[in-house]
Amino acid sequence: MKLESEEIFQSGLRYTKELQITLDDDFNVPDSKPDIESVVKDWGNVYIDSVKVNDTSADVKGNLDFALLYSGKSSVPGEITPVKMTGGINFSETINLSEDGKQGNVSCVASIEDLTIKSINSRKISVRAIVTLTMSCFGEEWKSFGCNVDAVPEDNVQVKEKKLSYTEMCVNLKDNLRVRQSLSLPQGKPNIGELLWEDLSVRNLNSRMTDEGLVITGDLTAFVMYQPDTEGQKVQWYEGGSAFEEKLDVSGASQDVISFVKYHTVSCNVEPKANYDGEMRDLNMEMVLELDVRGFLDKEKNILEDVYCPSRKVALNSEDVELSRLVIRNNSRCKVASRINVNDGSMLQIINCTGDAHIDYINVEDDGIMVEGVLIANVMYVTSIDSSPIRSVQETIPFSHKITMNVGTETHNSLEISLESISAVMTGSGEAEIKGTLSIDAICFEKQKVKAITDCQYEDFNQEEYLSFPEIVCYIANGRDSLWTVARDNHTTVDIIRQENKKLPEHCDYDYVVPAKEKLLILKAPVVAGD
Repeated sequence: MKLESEEIFQSGLRYTKELQITLDDDFNVPDSKPDIESVVKDWGNVYIDSVKVNDTSADVKGNLDFALLYSGKSSVPGEITPVKMTGGINFSETINLSEDGKQGNVSCVASIEDLTIKSINSRKISVRAIVTLTMSCFGEEWKSFGCNVDAVPEDNVQVKEKKLSYTEMCVNLKDNLRVRQSLSLPQGKPNIGELLWEDLSVRNLNSRMTDEGLVITGDLTAFVMYQPDTEGQKVQWYEGGSAFEEKLDVSGASQDVISFVKYHTVSCNVEPKANYDGEMRDLNMEMVLELDVRGFLDKEKNILEDVYCPSRKVALNSEDVELSRLVIRNNSRCKVASRINVNDGSMLQIINCTGDAHIDYINVEDDGIMVEGVLIANVMYVTSIDSSPIRSVQETIPFSHKITMNVGTETHNSLEISLESISAVMTGSGEAEIKGTLSIDAICFEKQKVKAITDCQYEDFNQEEYLSFPEIVCYIANGRDSLWTVARDNHTTVDIIRQENKKLPEHCDYDYVVPAKEKLLILKAPVVAGD
């Protein structure tokens, strides 16, 4: 008797580790820029350059890019103008890995927990950021499952199969996506002389897997503040967006593959360009996104559950294997709202509103997943104060959202949160209302332990022992055993039991449980020929 096996590929998260680091440095204002009168707004983005895995640790190198918008004195006496200052902080960290993290595909994601940029004096700023580094290790392995046995008919080997449903990760890809779009200023806006500040963000990002690859759609939204090209004109600003659709080549892609994409901004840039008339009225927008693409495919396979021979002893070797099965793929939206007050009542007009969403707490419950976090909103506005004409105020808005789904508490979940839209509207003197919509992407797996038969062999056969078993048995059911169990324990087959007991249901199978106290006539299977 020979066991026929097939292998199932499994890839899963083996290990995660978080480490918080603090980046702190001082920077001088370049000589070409004016003195700092007041800080208006700051921006930061952190990304990983490289991850080098050693025997017991990983060397992580990355960079923090920052930008500062401040009010400075212009060349015109008594006039205050917005000024942008940029810079970066390189960092390198060695992170110890556990035994589970030494083997497999190790990656690192960086995120900013807190960023503070303030002026030390009129020519120097202090930059301090708390950065979280999340190390992840995905392991890949092939698991062997017995699917059939090759035995001669005379052996009368009985085989019980079961259908195994599982989810296989067929795509595990990290790649950069470069998105380029153009935007034109509306009529009534003056031509661009110099860009003073820009905010570039991705909204409504969606992905779907096709036979040609991964299709990614979304909106590239830009806010720009600029000095017009004509002297004497005031600072202008404009906010607009452009939809995009990009395709990423993915090996093994098909429309049956369920995709889950996490993304992180590597770099973004906005540059003015001349239109067809030679006027600086167009904007070139470019953003580079680091994509973590995973694709999953639901599969089914028949594997061996049990094997026996009525007249011979069979030795089975098996091991418990843990497989993942996709429970649900869900995308839901959460609305948030809050009001802010400027105490001095100096708010005259809202310029723009930006935000960043963070998940702080995830709790898996029987009827869904409870997600709690914050939306950090920043509102830039025009003031009535001549010495500080532009200011910004930051508001932390907590949110709580339940993703309703029928899942158990023993699940593995991945969530990705993004800002879909945000706006701020003045509701009174010095008061504004912020409204935002968050998109929460979730994918849930449950772990199932499966007994995999890895070896199947005959043991030494004792014909006298077999002949000592009774030829006919009157069996009284206990209400727990299936036909398969009854047949195996009494050295016969399910077919023989069905032939001799016509009162059994016509289409009863191996898993049919005989009702309690029901009597069955059981005949022992014939001796194997030649034994």
